[in-house]
Amino acid sequence: MGLDMYLWKKTSLYPFIIPDGCKVEINISGVDPTKVIEITEKAAYWRKASHIHNWFVQNACEGKDDCKEHWVSKDMMEELVEKCKIIIHGWEWEEGEEEKPYMERETCTKKTRKLAERTLPQVEGFFFGGTEVNGWYLEGCKETVAQLTPIIQLLQEIDDAMDATSLTGPTAGTPMEALKIIPFELYYQSSW
Repeated sequence: MGLDMYLWKKTSLYPFIIPDGCKVEINISGVDPTKVIEITEKAAYWRKASHIHNWFVQNACEGKDDCKEHWVSKDMMEELVEKCKIIIHGWEWEEGEEEKPYMERETCTKKTRKLAERTLPQVEGFFFGGTEVNGWYLEGCKETVAQLTPIIQLLQEIDDAMDATSLTGPTAGTPMEALKIIPFELYYQSSW
């Protein structure tokens, strides 16, 4: 038990949405590929990172911590990654903590605690884990940057390809078939 957090990647397989440049083959025993309309993948996962959960609740879930799926935009992910980078780059340990194994480090500076509380505050909850600003907190920020950065880059590639198919711009008139990535949507969900 505890706070488990997911970012789901949902790709629609409706034929009119799939660019010609993308080939989709489904070969799963007992599954009729002509009836599959969506593929859901786990794009990111966190465990007991209450500061990351709190950010999603406040920004994607309209303040409601209801364990339901909530849509997440590229702009939202970029904002969260930037907040995590601010904390990572501003992090300072108290003297003596650097010698301890990484995840056993408990005491950051007062300045770091204030930065964390201001930038990505934690939230208490049923089996959410501790609310200390420590190695676990910092690791949650690092994991967020590592997991979300490639997704943001992929979404940017899709945006660029979609812009290229528009009627204006330097690559106007490029056919939709040039798109090599099937567009997808992202949803945040937690369970506890």
